[in-house]
Amino acid sequence: MEKRDRFLTVGPLTPQDVDEVSELYAQVFRAGHKSDLAEISGYIRKVFLNRETTSAQGESVLCRDSQGVVAAAVLALPMKITCFNDVITARLLCCLMKNAQSSQANAAIYQLCVAMHPRSQDFCFTDTAAPRSIEFVRTGGGEMLPFQTMNWRRVFRPLSFIVSRRFRHSGVFAPLIRLSARIGDLFVRNIIQGLSAAPADELSVKPIETEEFRSIAEELTSRFSIRPTWDKEEFAWLVAAAIANPVLGSMSVRAVLDREGKVAGAYLYFLDNHGLARVFHVVHQKEKAAGVLKCLFAELDEAGAYAATGMAQTDLLIPLSRESRVSYRYRGGFCVLSKHAHVIDALRRNDVYLGGFYSESWNRLAMDFG
Repeated sequence: MEKRDRFLTVGPLTPQDVDEVSELYAQVFRAGHKSDLAEISGYIRKVFLNRETTSAQGESVLCRDSQGVVAAAVLALPMKITCFNDVITARLLCCLMKNAQSSQANAAIYQLCVAMHPRSQDFCFTDTAAPRSIEFVRTGGGEMLPFQTMNWRRVFRPLSFIVSRRFRHSGVFAPLIRLSARIGDLFVRNIIQGLSAAPADELSVKPIETEEFRSIAEELTSRFSIRPTWDKEEFAWLVAAAIANPVLGSMSVRAVLDREGKVAGAYLYFLDNHGLARVFHVVHQKEKAAGVLKCLFAELDEAGAYAATGMAQTDLLIPLSRESRVSYRYRGGFCVLSKHAHVIDALRRNDVYLGGFYSESWNRLAMDFG
Protein backbone atom coordinates (compact mmCIF):
# COMPACT_ATOMS: atom_id res chain seq x y z
CA MET A 1 0.00 0.00 0.00
CA GLU A 2 1.44 3.36 -1.03
CA LYS A 3 1.73 6.30 1.36
CA ARG A 4 1.99 9.89 0.11
CA ASP A 5 3.51 12.72 2.13
CA ARG A 6 4.11 16.12 0.48
CA PHE A 7 4.89 14.77 -2.95
CA LEU A 8 6.86 11.79 -1.63
CA THR A 9 5.44 8.36 -2.35
CA VAL A 10 6.41 5.38 -0.21
CA GLY A 11 5.53 1.91 -1.43
CA PRO A 12 6.74 -1.67 -1.86
CA LEU A 13 9.29 -2.69 -4.47
CA THR A 14 7.61 -3.98 -7.65
CA PRO A 15 9.08 -5.67 -10.74
CA GLN A 16 8.76 -2.36 -12.60
CA ASP A 17 11.06 -0.66 -10.06
CA VAL A 18 13.91 -3.16 -10.18
CA ASP A 19 15.99 -1.67 -13.01
CA GLU A 20 15.93 1.79 -11.45
CA VAL A 21 16.81 0.39 -8.02
CA SER A 22 19.67 -1.57 -9.59
CA GLU A 23 21.09 1.64 -11.06
CA LEU A 24 20.80 3.32 -7.66
CA TYR A 25 22.59 0.37 -6.02
CA ALA A 26 25.46 0.65 -8.51
CA GLN A 27 25.74 4.41 -7.93
CA VAL A 28 25.77 4.11 -4.14
CA PHE A 29 27.73 0.90 -3.49
CA ARG A 30 29.73 0.27 -6.67
CA ALA A 31 30.74 3.76 -7.76
CA GLY A 32 33.81 3.69 -9.97
CA HIS A 33 33.26 0.06 -10.99
CA LYS A 34 31.79 -1.30 -14.18
CA SER A 35 28.74 -3.17 -12.95
CA ASP A 36 26.50 -5.39 -15.03
CA LEU A 37 23.13 -3.76 -14.33
CA ALA A 38 21.21 -6.55 -16.03
CA GLU A 39 22.87 -9.11 -13.74
CA ILE A 40 22.14 -7.00 -10.65
CA SER A 41 18.50 -6.60 -11.70
CA GLY A 42 18.18 -10.34 -12.24
CA TYR A 43 19.62 -11.02 -8.79
CA ILE A 44 17.29 -8.55 -7.06
CA ARG A 45 14.28 -10.05 -8.81
CA LYS A 46 15.29 -13.58 -7.88
CA VAL A 47 16.15 -12.91 -4.23
CA PHE A 48 13.86 -10.09 -3.19
CA LEU A 49 10.79 -10.55 -5.39
CA ASN A 50 10.53 -14.11 -6.72
CA ARG A 51 11.20 -15.99 -3.50
CA GLU A 52 8.05 -17.89 -2.59
CA THR A 53 8.09 -16.83 1.07
CA THR A 54 8.31 -13.10 0.27
CA SER A 55 5.19 -11.37 1.58
CA ALA A 56 4.02 -8.01 2.83
CA GLN A 57 5.78 -8.78 6.13
CA GLY A 58 9.15 -8.91 4.44
CA GLU A 59 8.79 -6.70 1.40
CA SER A 60 11.36 -4.18 0.21
CA VAL A 61 10.40 -0.49 0.33
CA LEU A 62 11.22 2.54 -1.78
CA CYS A 63 10.34 6.22 -1.82
CA ARG A 64 9.82 8.29 -4.97
CA ASP A 65 10.19 12.05 -5.04
CA SER A 66 7.88 14.61 -6.65
CA GLN A 67 9.51 13.92 -10.05
CA GLY A 68 8.75 10.20 -9.80
CA VAL A 69 12.41 9.29 -9.30
CA VAL A 70 13.48 6.74 -6.68
CA ALA A 71 14.99 8.97 -3.99
CA ALA A 72 15.65 6.21 -1.45
CA ALA A 73 15.17 2.46 -1.13
CA VAL A 74 15.87 -0.43 1.19
CA LEU A 75 15.75 -4.08 0.25
CA ALA A 76 14.31 -6.55 2.74
CA LEU A 77 14.05 -10.30 3.05
CA PRO A 78 11.70 -12.28 5.33
CA MET A 79 13.30 -14.77 7.72
CA LYS A 80 11.69 -17.00 10.32
CA ILE A 81 13.04 -16.22 13.79
CA THR A 82 12.08 -17.90 17.06
CA CYS A 83 11.62 -15.43 19.90
CA PHE A 84 11.16 -17.44 23.10
CA ASN A 85 8.38 -19.84 22.06
CA ASP A 86 6.95 -17.77 19.22
CA VAL A 87 7.90 -18.08 15.55
CA ILE A 88 7.77 -14.69 13.85
CA THR A 89 8.57 -13.43 10.37
CA ALA A 90 11.52 -11.11 10.77
CA ARG A 91 12.86 -8.72 8.13
CA LEU A 92 16.53 -8.70 7.16
CA LEU A 93 17.29 -5.21 5.82
CA CYS A 94 19.85 -4.91 3.03
CA CYS A 95 21.31 -1.96 1.16
CA LEU A 96 19.73 1.23 2.45
CA MET A 97 20.24 3.57 -0.52
CA LYS A 98 19.89 7.33 -0.99
CA ASN A 99 19.82 9.01 -4.41
CA ALA A 100 22.24 11.95 -4.13
CA GLN A 101 20.81 13.43 -7.34
CA SER A 102 17.37 13.88 -5.80
CA SER A 103 16.75 17.12 -3.89
CA GLN A 104 14.32 15.21 -1.67
CA ALA A 105 16.67 12.34 -0.82
CA ASN A 106 17.04 13.21 2.87
CA ALA A 107 13.28 13.52 3.28
CA ALA A 108 12.88 10.18 1.50
CA ILE A 109 15.33 8.50 3.88
CA TYR A 110 13.35 9.94 6.78
CA GLN A 111 10.13 8.47 5.38
CA LEU A 112 11.76 5.03 5.11
CA CYS A 113 13.00 5.33 8.69
CA VAL A 114 9.48 6.19 9.85
CA ALA A 115 8.17 3.14 8.00
CA MET A 116 10.71 0.99 9.86
CA HIS A 117 10.24 2.54 13.30
CA PRO A 118 10.54 -0.02 16.14
CA ARG A 119 6.96 0.56 17.25
CA SER A 120 5.72 -1.05 14.01
CA GLN A 121 8.16 -3.99 13.88
CA ASP A 122 8.00 -7.46 15.40
CA PHE A 123 11.65 -8.08 14.54
CA CYS A 124 13.61 -6.16 11.93
CA PHE A 125 17.40 -6.41 11.74
CA THR A 126 20.54 -5.67 9.76
CA ASP A 127 24.19 -6.57 10.27
CA THR A 128 25.65 -3.93 7.94
CA ALA A 129 24.38 -0.66 9.42
CA ALA A 130 26.52 2.44 8.89
CA PRO A 131 27.40 4.59 11.96
CA ARG A 132 24.66 7.14 11.21
CA SER A 133 22.10 4.36 10.87
CA ILE A 134 23.20 2.93 14.22
CA GLU A 135 22.52 6.26 15.91
CA PHE A 136 19.04 6.41 14.37
CA VAL A 137 18.27 2.88 15.53
CA ARG A 138 19.36 3.55 19.10
CA THR A 139 17.62 6.93 19.27
CA GLY A 140 14.41 5.35 17.99
CA GLY A 141 14.41 2.63 20.63
CA GLY A 142 16.20 -0.13 18.76
CA GLU A 143 19.22 -2.09 19.93
CA MET A 144 22.74 -2.64 18.62
CA LEU A 145 24.39 -5.97 19.39
CA PRO A 146 27.99 -5.03 20.29
CA PHE A 147 29.57 -8.46 19.84
CA GLN A 148 27.91 -9.34 16.54
CA THR A 149 29.06 -5.95 15.21
CA MET A 150 32.59 -7.37 15.18
CA ASN A 151 34.27 -10.02 13.05
CA TRP A 152 36.87 -12.29 14.59
CA ARG A 153 39.86 -13.21 12.45
CA ARG A 154 42.36 -16.05 12.88
CA VAL A 155 45.54 -15.87 10.73
CA PHE A 156 47.43 -19.01 9.69
CA ARG A 157 49.73 -17.67 6.95
CA PRO A 158 50.60 -14.00 7.56
CA LEU A 159 52.46 -13.25 4.33
CA SER A 160 49.60 -14.60 2.22
CA PHE A 161 47.22 -12.61 4.40
CA ILE A 162 49.14 -9.37 3.78
CA VAL A 163 49.34 -10.06 0.04
CA SER A 164 45.58 -10.68 -0.11
CA ARG A 165 44.93 -7.24 1.38
CA ARG A 166 47.64 -5.16 -0.27
CA PHE A 167 47.81 -6.71 -3.73
CA ARG A 168 44.25 -7.61 -4.62
CA HIS A 169 44.55 -6.17 -8.12
CA SER A 170 48.09 -6.98 -9.25
CA GLY A 171 47.20 -8.10 -12.77
CA VAL A 172 49.55 -10.59 -14.40
CA PHE A 173 51.88 -10.50 -11.40
CA ALA A 174 49.23 -11.64 -8.91
CA PRO A 175 49.95 -15.41 -9.21
CA LEU A 176 53.70 -14.84 -8.77
CA ILE A 177 53.17 -12.60 -5.74
CA ARG A 178 50.83 -15.14 -4.12
CA LEU A 179 53.26 -18.00 -4.78
CA SER A 180 56.13 -16.05 -3.24
CA ALA A 181 54.01 -15.35 -0.17
CA ARG A 182 53.13 -19.04 0.16
CA ILE A 183 56.77 -20.03 0.05
CA GLY A 184 57.66 -17.33 2.57
CA ASP A 185 54.94 -18.58 4.91
CA LEU A 186 56.66 -21.96 5.12
CA PHE A 187 59.61 -20.27 6.83
CA VAL A 188 57.54 -17.82 8.89
CA ARG A 189 55.41 -20.62 10.37
CA ASN A 190 58.57 -22.35 11.60
CA ILE A 191 59.74 -19.19 13.36
CA ILE A 192 56.56 -17.66 14.81
CA GLN A 193 54.67 -19.77 17.31
CA GLY A 194 50.88 -20.01 17.30
CA LEU A 195 50.30 -19.82 13.54
CA SER A 196 49.80 -23.54 13.09
CA ALA A 197 46.62 -25.10 14.50
CA ALA A 198 46.28 -28.50 16.16
CA PRO A 199 42.97 -30.38 16.62
CA ALA A 200 41.47 -31.30 19.98
CA ASP A 201 42.69 -34.79 20.91
CA GLU A 202 39.42 -35.95 22.41
CA LEU A 203 37.27 -34.97 19.41
CA SER A 204 36.88 -36.20 15.84
CA VAL A 205 35.36 -34.63 12.74
CA LYS A 206 33.17 -36.06 9.99
CA PRO A 207 31.55 -34.51 6.88
CA ILE A 208 27.77 -34.17 7.00
CA GLU A 209 24.99 -32.96 4.72
CA THR A 210 23.42 -29.55 5.20
CA GLU A 211 20.14 -31.08 6.37
CA GLU A 212 21.92 -32.90 9.19
CA PHE A 213 23.70 -29.67 10.10
CA ARG A 214 20.36 -27.85 10.21
CA SER A 215 18.98 -30.45 12.62
CA ILE A 216 22.06 -30.25 14.85
CA ALA A 217 22.06 -26.44 14.82
CA GLU A 218 18.36 -26.33 15.70
CA GLU A 219 19.04 -28.44 18.79
CA LEU A 220 22.26 -26.75 19.91
CA THR A 221 20.94 -23.20 19.59
CA SER A 222 17.67 -23.92 21.41
CA ARG A 223 19.16 -22.51 24.64
CA PHE A 224 19.04 -19.00 23.16
CA SER A 225 15.81 -17.04 23.58
CA ILE A 226 16.23 -15.44 20.15
CA ARG A 227 17.48 -17.73 17.40
CA PRO A 228 16.75 -18.86 13.85
CA THR A 229 13.78 -21.17 13.51
CA TRP A 230 15.94 -23.26 11.16
CA ASP A 231 12.94 -23.79 8.90
CA LYS A 232 13.80 -26.60 6.48
CA GLU A 233 12.68 -24.93 3.25
CA GLU A 234 14.06 -21.53 4.16
CA PHE A 235 17.42 -22.98 5.18
CA ALA A 236 17.69 -24.92 1.90
CA TRP A 237 16.96 -21.69 -0.01
CA LEU A 238 19.64 -19.77 1.91
CA VAL A 239 22.21 -22.53 1.35
CA ALA A 240 21.48 -22.52 -2.39
CA ALA A 241 21.80 -18.72 -2.52
CA ALA A 242 25.17 -18.86 -0.74
CA ILE A 243 26.51 -21.66 -2.97
CA ALA A 244 25.58 -19.56 -6.01
CA ASN A 245 27.68 -16.65 -4.70
CA PRO A 246 30.98 -16.83 -6.65
CA VAL A 247 32.85 -14.78 -4.04
CA LEU A 248 32.42 -17.32 -1.25
CA GLY A 249 34.00 -20.39 -2.85
CA SER A 250 33.30 -23.99 -1.85
CA MET A 251 31.20 -24.95 1.16
CA SER A 252 32.21 -27.50 3.82
CA VAL A 253 29.96 -28.85 6.56
CA ARG A 254 31.23 -30.89 9.52
CA ALA A 255 29.99 -32.52 12.71
CA VAL A 256 32.33 -32.79 15.70
CA LEU A 257 32.04 -35.97 17.78
CA ASP A 258 33.34 -36.84 21.23
CA ARG A 259 35.01 -40.13 22.14
CA GLU A 260 31.62 -41.78 22.64
CA GLY A 261 30.45 -40.73 19.19
CA LYS A 262 28.02 -38.12 20.50
CA VAL A 263 27.71 -34.76 18.75
CA ALA A 264 29.78 -32.09 20.51
CA GLY A 265 29.15 -29.46 17.85
CA ALA A 266 29.16 -28.65 14.16
CA TYR A 267 30.42 -25.97 11.83
CA LEU A 268 29.88 -24.69 8.31
CA TYR A 269 32.26 -22.54 6.30
CA PHE A 270 33.16 -21.39 2.79
CA LEU A 271 36.75 -21.37 1.48
CA ASP A 272 37.52 -19.20 -1.55
CA ASN A 273 40.15 -19.79 -4.22
CA HIS A 274 42.68 -17.46 -2.60
CA GLY A 275 42.56 -19.16 0.82
CA LEU A 276 40.17 -17.03 2.88
CA ALA A 277 37.67 -19.03 4.95
CA ARG A 278 34.39 -17.39 5.88
CA VAL A 279 32.93 -19.24 8.85
CA PHE A 280 29.13 -19.00 8.82
CA HIS A 281 28.18 -21.13 11.82
CA VAL A 282 29.84 -22.74 14.82
CA VAL A 283 27.34 -24.50 17.11
CA HIS A 284 28.30 -26.57 20.12
CA GLN A 285 27.39 -28.16 23.40
CA LYS A 286 27.86 -25.69 26.25
CA GLU A 287 31.24 -26.97 27.45
CA LYS A 288 32.60 -27.99 24.04
CA ALA A 289 33.10 -24.63 22.31
CA ALA A 290 36.90 -24.59 22.65
CA GLY A 291 37.29 -28.11 21.26
CA VAL A 292 34.96 -27.45 18.32
CA LEU A 293 36.92 -24.30 17.44
CA LYS A 294 40.20 -26.22 17.61
CA CYS A 295 38.84 -28.78 15.15
CA LEU A 296 37.68 -26.02 12.82
CA PHE A 297 41.00 -24.17 12.85
CA ALA A 298 43.01 -27.39 12.41
CA GLU A 299 40.94 -28.31 9.34
CA LEU A 300 41.32 -24.86 7.81
CA ASP A 301 45.06 -24.86 8.45
CA GLU A 302 45.41 -28.25 6.79
CA ALA A 303 43.30 -27.03 3.85
CA GLY A 304 45.82 -24.23 3.24
CA ALA A 305 43.69 -21.27 4.34
CA TYR A 306 45.69 -18.11 5.03
CA ALA A 307 43.01 -16.80 7.42
CA ALA A 308 39.53 -17.49 8.75
CA THR A 309 36.91 -14.95 9.71
CA GLY A 310 33.41 -15.02 11.16
CA MET A 311 30.86 -13.01 13.12
CA ALA A 312 31.65 -12.69 16.81
CA GLN A 313 29.19 -14.54 19.05
CA THR A 314 28.97 -14.16 22.82
CA ASP A 315 29.41 -17.89 23.48
CA LEU A 316 32.64 -17.97 21.45
CA LEU A 317 34.43 -14.98 22.99
CA ILE A 318 36.17 -16.88 25.80
CA PRO A 319 37.25 -19.85 23.61
CA LEU A 320 38.51 -17.44 20.94
CA SER A 321 40.49 -15.51 23.55
CA ARG A 322 42.47 -18.68 24.25
CA GLU A 323 43.47 -19.08 20.61
CA SER A 324 46.64 -17.59 19.14
CA ARG A 325 46.65 -15.04 16.35
CA VAL A 326 43.02 -13.98 16.80
CA SER A 327 41.99 -10.36 16.35
CA TYR A 328 38.71 -8.47 15.93
CA ARG A 329 37.54 -5.98 13.36
CA TYR A 330 34.41 -3.86 12.93
CA ARG A 331 32.11 -5.42 10.31
CA GLY A 332 29.05 -3.13 10.40
CA GLY A 333 26.40 -2.39 12.98
CA PHE A 334 24.20 -5.34 13.91
CA CYS A 335 20.98 -3.55 14.80
CA VAL A 336 17.54 -4.83 15.75
CA LEU A 337 14.20 -3.02 15.76
CA SER A 338 11.34 -4.50 17.76
CA LYS A 339 8.21 -3.28 19.52
CA HIS A 340 8.31 -6.15 22.02
CA ALA A 341 9.84 -5.39 25.44
CA HIS A 342 10.79 -9.02 26.13
CA VAL A 343 12.71 -9.16 22.83
CA ILE A 344 14.65 -6.00 23.69
CA ASP A 345 15.40 -7.43 27.14
CA ALA A 346 16.80 -10.64 25.63
CA LEU A 347 18.95 -8.64 23.23
CA ARG A 348 20.39 -6.60 26.09
CA ARG A 349 21.26 -9.83 27.90
CA ASN A 350 22.98 -11.13 24.73
CA ASP A 351 20.56 -14.05 24.79
CA VAL A 352 20.61 -14.28 21.00
CA TYR A 353 22.10 -16.37 18.21
CA LEU A 354 22.01 -14.86 14.72
CA GLY A 355 24.52 -14.59 11.89
CA GLY A 356 25.79 -16.73 9.04
CA PHE A 357 22.86 -17.55 6.80
CA TYR A 358 20.73 -15.38 9.09
CA SER A 359 22.61 -12.22 8.14
CA GLU A 360 23.98 -10.71 4.92
CA SER A 361 27.00 -13.03 4.86
CA TRP A 362 25.62 -14.91 1.82
CA ASN A 363 24.23 -11.89 -0.06
CA ARG A 364 25.99 -11.02 -3.33
CA LEU A 365 24.87 -7.40 -3.01
CA ALA A 366 27.08 -7.10 0.07
CA MET A 367 30.29 -8.33 -1.63
CA ASP A 368 29.94 -8.86 -5.37
CA PHE A 369 29.11 -6.97 -8.58
CA GLY A 370 32.20 -4.74 -8.22
